[in-house]
Amino acid sequence: MDPNRRPVNMVFQSYAVFPHMKVFDNVAYGLNVTGVAKDEISKRVEEVLGLVQLDGFGSRKPDQLSGGQRQRVAVMEAGKVRQIAPPSELYKYPTSRFVADFIGKMNLFEGRVTSFRGGVLEVTISGLGRLEIPHDAEPSGEIGIAIRPEKLRVTVEQPAKSCICFPAVLDNVAYHGSESHMFFTTDSGAQLTATVQNETRTKASFKDCERLWVSWVPGDTLVLAE
Repeated sequence: MDPNRRPVNMVFQSYAVFPHMKVFDNVAYGLNVTGVAKDEISKRVEEVLGLVQLDGFGSRKPDQLSGGQRQRVAVMEAGKVRQIAPPSELYKYPTSRFVADFIGKMNLFEGRVTSFRGGVLEVTISGLGRLEIPHDAEPSGEIGIAIRPEKLRVTVEQPAKSCICFPAVLDNVAYHGSESHMFFTTDSGAQLTATVQNETRTKASFKDCERLWVSWVPGDTLVLAE
């Protein structure tokens, strides 16, 4: 489903809000667009403002809020609050598949926990095989495994054994000025997307269908229980 058609709303007081609209109207915007009844909108907005500790601030404009108040963010799916955190925390430490996929780009896979010993989680992932990931708790059953595209490294030579790495074929490169998005298929058929910075004009470029190594640091792997 296209992002603009998802039953999703974000509540945030930051420079990305509509400056001419009151806090209440900013929060209600997504609900209005999706056709939620007015009585229900009022109920949901007041509930969420309470969750982010902005009770009574609905009639204010964004520029009347403090910096801390503007940094409170709530991500909602169909009216259900999924996570409340500062923007950087939402991006770096999402608590569910929904938030991870909604905030920025993400390589997201389904996995099953096979063991947990000494702070190391062993997970089997379809298309990627067995991975060992540092983690502070033991989830059970099916989990989500995610890695941000900018955390991936692309090299010609095989990386150090301390990295999680896969040989893969470069399917396509999308150039976006300061960065490029690289799309890969591993030998087992898994799809990976890497974001690399175009640091210099003379930086060596990779070609479509070239066989390369894609890797990342195990600690950059996100484990999502929901």
